[in-house]
Amino acid sequence: MEGLTKRKNAGLARRSSFDDSEEDIAQRDKQEQEDATLSADFKPFQPPLTLMDELYMLAISEDGSLSFWNDSLSYVLRACIMIELVLRQRIQFISSPINQPFPSYRKRITTAVDKNAPGKPIGEFLLDEALRIMATSSETLDVSSWISYLNGETWNPTKLGYQLKMVRERIGKGLVEKGVLKHDRKLFAIFEQSVLIPRSPLIQRELSNKVRSLLLSPLDKALSSIHYADYPEQTPFLRLRFLLLALATYSAEILDNIIDETFQESAMSRAECLLSDLSVFPPPLKLVGLLGISQENHAVFLPYFELISAIAFALKNL
Repeated sequence: MEGLTKRKNAGLARRSSFDDSEEDIAQRDKQEQEDATLSADFKPFQPPLTLMDELYMLAISEDGSLSFWNDSLSYVLRACIMIELVLRQRIQFISSPINQPFPSYRKRITTAVDKNAPGKPIGEFLLDEALRIMATSSETLDVSSWISYLNGETWNPTKLGYQLKMVRERIGKGLVEKGVLKHDRKLFAIFEQSVLIPRSPLIQRELSNKVRSLLLSPLDKALSSIHYADYPEQTPFLRLRFLLLALATYSAEILDNIIDETFQESAMSRAECLLSDLSVFPPPLKLVGLLGISQENHAVFLPYFELISAIAFALKNL
């Protein structure tokens, strides 16, 4: 934490200094160019399945049903939408002096334009709809407020238009279109009902194994086993995604589908600790190192961690 804090504070000190020498200015410009290059190199990849897709897959029971009464799942799916927007660099904190003194969970956010493809939609309907709602809103809100409004948690009739409706059904439909799920019919009591089941158990099994490993195995071994062979520079993002997925399963109260009852208490304890670590900014240096982020690349990941800390705080207080 100290290393990240020093780096951030050092940057603030440079900006507030009026007596920099020419050598200091040249060195600062060089560092800014290097940071810009690193940011380009470390642009997160966009996997075929979103966090919402993966959480939906893990929430499906063996008979293909999805608990209608699990309100936590509904909230966490909206939180996963916000995480996806963070990782895709489509939301950011408002750059305003008024916003700066507040902790991350109280800072207001706004949408951001994809610099590589201005005006181009993401291509994931829920993400694009969430962006449209936020972009057309007449007010700026913090992360927790947006998650709640997207989930329809309001008595204010003027905020009802912020709700993302039929999220589970639309995620399921999207997974069918992606060829991951298929339609089937199951007999429940005396009624036959249409359900969605995996076309192959491999994806669901792999996701379950990753979550079990992160919540039950030594964390260093679990994270070191996750790597992106083709693009090693993307490994920290891949590890962060799986870590956030594991915490989402805990917050959504679907660990019953993944972990045997004997080990659930240990898994929940691990998840609570990790959620606490990610809900503060900057996060502990040990966790940063386990994600595969080197000291040289801290500056690139700071904006992600600050936004994610606000989302983790919301999940922690769910």
